[in-house]
Amino acid sequence: MDPKWWLLIHLSGVLGLLGSHGASMAVLFKLRRERDRTRIEHLLQLSGSTVIPLYVSLALLLTGGIVGGIDGHFFWQRWITLSLIVLAITMIVMYAIAMPYYKRIREALGVRPSGVPRVSDEELEALLGSAKSTVVAVVGFGGFLIILYLMIWKPGIV
Repeated sequence: MDPKWWLLIHLSGVLGLLGSHGASMAVLFKLRRERDRTRIEHLLQLSGSTVIPLYVSLALLLTGGIVGGIDGHFFWQRWITLSLIVLAITMIVMYAIAMPYYKRIREALGVRPSGVPRVSDEELEALLGSAKSTVVAVVGFGGFLIILYLMIWKPGIV
């Protein structure tokens, strides 16, 4: 197959990933300012609805990059290996921070059988205003920039 097809598949995956994950990042920052519990729940649902497109895009990105790299006989160049390592580390760190954060918000939105919220408005506000959303965004954006740098400058290649 012409290597340009693999590049097209890879870049399509990148665009899909940025689009689907961009929606989740927008929700992440919107949550910092939102205090209406119903709207918070809707925002969490919106973010959750991007998970399948995110994984499909990630599969396209990896398939196009890995198969195209093998097909083009440059898969084992250092920059590609480093890019995969950066992607894996970024995903692990983001999940380790974001998943518990979203879980705590969902739990905070819960209501006791008496109809009283499980956490006070003040506790919810403190949770939503925490720096975790910024950390998640910085890790994700930083990982993306490092991979972009590796793709453009291909360091370590003579």
